[in-house]
Amino acid sequence: MDRWQLRIDNYWKFRFHEKIKKKRKKRERIKKIIIDYQKNKKETIGLEIHYQLSNDNCQLPKYPQNPGTL
Repeated sequence: MDRWQLRIDNYWKFRFHEKIKKKRKKRERIKKIIIDYQKNKKETIGLEIHYQLSNDNCQLPKYPQNPGTL
């Protein structure tokens, strides 16, 4: 093998490993996004339940007698 062939081989090996690293980083980034989404979803569900409970305790009439006054 001459030195040009070695350079070409090394280049393709390098490119191959770079692609693998890029895919791995992408998978890790997507995994983090999914975990963050799940955490945010749990937090918002908790807030919705709290909001519903606090609205159930509200003493406002459902059907006011005079629509002009509240």
